[in-house]
Amino acid sequence: MRLPILTEVAVQLAQILQANGFLTNLGEHLYYWRDLPFEYGEDGAISWADAETTITQIGGADEHRINLEITAISFTDDPLTMGCSIAADLVQAIGNAATAFGQGLSASPMTLTTVVETKGKTAVRIVAEFILTYRSGRYEI
Repeated sequence: MRLPILTEVAVQLAQILQANGFLTNLGEHLYYWRDLPFEYGEDGAISWADAETTITQIGGADEHRINLEITAISFTDDPLTMGCSIAADLVQAIGNAATAFGQGLSASPMTLTTVVETKGKTAVRIVAEFILTYRSGRYEI
């Protein structure tokens, strides 16, 4: 189940486009496990990683808790509005992934951290952590 879940996460993050009803277009530049420095050259981007997974036996099943880390960066003259827009888009996209995957997957936002860089061109970076939880058969991923 892990690969289809993470594939759905990527699909939903790529949907972060204003044409799809989101507040930003960060889905245009989506990367898996890539550092995004403040000097990043594109208009904005998202990098995401399935950083850590804990597995707990519950009866005859395993409960998997994937720690999903998402970093988004965008340049803006209004970091307050852009930061809130990015956070809203990320929460919506991960919620959409859980809904699209159906029953058996839950997504919980854990932390949203905002960092603003004002040297030169103003950039806002949002680091969001989510927990994706699902169950599988014993010893299955």
